Amino acid sequence: MEKRNISISLEKAKEWYEGGNITLKQLALEAYSEEELKEEIAYPDILDKLWRSGKLVTCQTSLSGITTSSIEKIKVLSKLYNIAAYFNGDWVPTYGNDGYYIYEAHKVIGVACNNYLLSSVPYFKSKEDAQKAIEMLSSDELDALFK
Repeated sequence: MEKRNISISLEKAKEWYEGGNITLKQLALEAYSEEELKEEIAYPDILDKLWRSGKLVTCQTSLSGITTSSIEKIKVLSKLYNIAAYFNGDWVPTYGNDGYYIYEAHKVIGVACNNYLLSSVPYFKSKEDAQKAIEMLSSDELDALFK
C-alpha cells in the first residue's frame, strides 16, 4: 500500500488532539509531541489570534450609570466570551446540543453541561476547555464574576 505524508499546523494538530476523534488524535501525535500539543496558552495569545482571524473588534459603548461591581463582572464575562471564541472555533452552542458553562454553587466553582441555552452565559464545546478558562481567571476575576 502506498503511503503519503501530510502537513499540519500546530494549531490544527492541537484541535485534533483535543477533539473526540481518536484517529485524528493519533495523527496529531505523529506530527507533534504530546508536550507541544498540551502547551498552555495565555490570554494575550488568545486575543492576538482572535484579532488576526478577524473575530475580535474594538467597540465603544455609551453605557452610563453602571455600578463598579457590574463593570468588573462585564470585563470578566468579556474575557470568558473571548476565551470561548478561541477554544470553540466555528462551534456555536445550539438548543438541543450539549454545551459546557462555568457555575458557582456554595462557593465551589465548576463546569456544568446542558443542552439548552442560558441567557448571557459563555458556552464551551468541551468540559476541558471550560476548565482551562477557569484556570485562566484570577481569584479576583472569579469573585467579580459570581458577586
